[in-house]
Amino acid sequence: MFTLNIFKQEQQLPFDLLSDFNREVARGYGALYEQFPLYGMRGVTKRAAFVIDCHGTIQYAEVLTDPEQMPNFAAIEATIANLKHIQVSNDTDGTDLSSYLANLLNRFLP
Repeated sequence: MFTLNIFKQEQQLPFDLLSDFNREVARGYGALYEQFPLYGMRGVTKRAAFVIDCHGTIQYAEVLTDPEQMPNFAAIEATIANLKHIQVSNDTDGTDLSSYLANLLNRFLP
């Protein structure tokens, strides 16, 4: 999508972004309100955070039911720090993806 490409360029992200227009992924991850509690809207995604390692395994998952809550950023950072340790110790091609992800996360956190 055009807007995702602009966001990717502005944020200098080295990976593709996907749109979940039909809410299939959100529903699959349990991150979809069938009816949003504040305004009664349908099909609104829940605030959620997932950390996925370089093998595609979910290492951290948090789906919030209260739309006013924020994810546990300390837990996310701890998960990334642990992945960074694992990635560095297992790094065979000189790429430290976890360091990149940690730096990326720092750009978005207050």
